[in-house]
Amino acid sequence: MISKEEHIKEARAKYNSYNDSAWKKDFFDDDTGGYLVTERARIAQSEKGKNETVKFQKEQEMCMALAKKGYAMEHLDDKWGESYDVHMNNIRLI
Repeated sequence: MISKEEHIKEARAKYNSYNDSAWKKDFFDDDTGGYLVTERARIAQSEKGKNETVKFQKEQEMCMALAKKGYAMEHLDDKWGESYDVHMNNIRLI
């Protein structure tokens, strides 16, 4: 089992490795190692109308709450038209 410090160090390295042109780095929690990154394509989708903006904001709130609890959150492009696309600790949530 790795120490808390090592976990946070590894999480920070993963967070920093996201390509800035494809991902927005929204949040990193130095206490838990949780983070939130959002695909820029998903942000663009959220700007297409009021309903998309509201949906995006709710998804972001959920992702942020989980990131603060220590989860690695990726808010993904909504390319499949599903209600939301999120990876939590590398597991896709639908």
